[in-house]
Amino acid sequence: LELKREDVIFEVIVVDNNSNQETKNELIRCKEIFSSLNIQLLEEPKQGKSNALIMGFDTAKNDFLLICDDDNYLHSDYLINAFDIFNKHDDVGVVGGLSILSNQQNLPFWFKKFKGAWAIGQQQSTTGYINTTLPAVWGAGMVFRRSVWQDVKNLGFKSFLTGRLDASVSMTGEDTELCILANFLGYRIYYSDNLKLTHDVNSARLNWNYYLQLNKGFSRSQIYFELYDLVFNNNDLKSINKIWEKHLSQYVKLFFKDYQYLFFYKGLYLGFSNNVEGYEYGIVKRTYLTKIIELLRIRNKYSLYIKHLAFLHNVKK
Repeated sequence: LELKREDVIFEVIVVDNNSNQETKNELIRCKEIFSSLNIQLLEEPKQGKSNALIMGFDTAKNDFLLICDDDNYLHSDYLINAFDIFNKHDDVGVVGGLSILSNQQNLPFWFKKFKGAWAIGQQQSTTGYINTTLPAVWGAGMVFRRSVWQDVKNLGFKSFLTGRLDASVSMTGEDTELCILANFLGYRIYYSDNLKLTHDVNSARLNWNYYLQLNKGFSRSQIYFELYDLVFNNNDLKSINKIWEKHLSQYVKLFFKDYQYLFFYKGLYLGFSNNVEGYEYGIVKRTYLTKIIELLRIRNKYSLYIKHLAFLHNVKK
């Protein structure tokens, strides 16, 4: 709430997503302390972060929307720096920034290597456009034009992951999905080191078992993000069985790539049986295996997912 410029007009929307905490009472106290701020509380009883986000997006009145989680602390120049990026780059629809861990002490020795799982650190090496196949930024601190949200809604498209086509599909990735759709609609995705926030990660989550849970969720979600790319770049959607087989074969080959070498079996032992903390080779194999299992699990619904995403052929970049 500490801004470098007082003339920045903004609103604060807090969505109580069926919380068991005293969100309403806390907000009342905040309003008393910051009486000049435009703060409002919304209640979304349907559990799920995506439901809360949608309610917030639809309620917001200004031209730019920002996602700020309850453990994110924006630096004082965050809003104005984001505003300047949009003013300078008319083609940018979504921007993300640098996330700094609040407590740098007593971190696991492997944390630096895997910190991206907690949305910590730089999202790319330099400030500028993100030019990957499926460009995206983290939801924490993400800022985007209202027109992005309106254009996505105007597609008449039910969000793939958050739409729960399959109730067991991991719900992680609503931020990535929004970026993918924005990019398909012609908006550029941008990263800036000048956008800084402090991320107050619960220390109880900084352990290896929690990381394995995160990695499993990310790996499953990536299968659905890859479907966007497969559908958008494949003109023959009638050959769905071949698409699925090729998708599966890709990760089977990657998983067994080193099977003729002893270190492959040693790696499986250390990474799975012994679950050695910080063992990168084991994480790579876990990622491939999770994707293989997910593709096998959705085999009978793969065609439904392909048809659901077929609208991308009508979307111009």
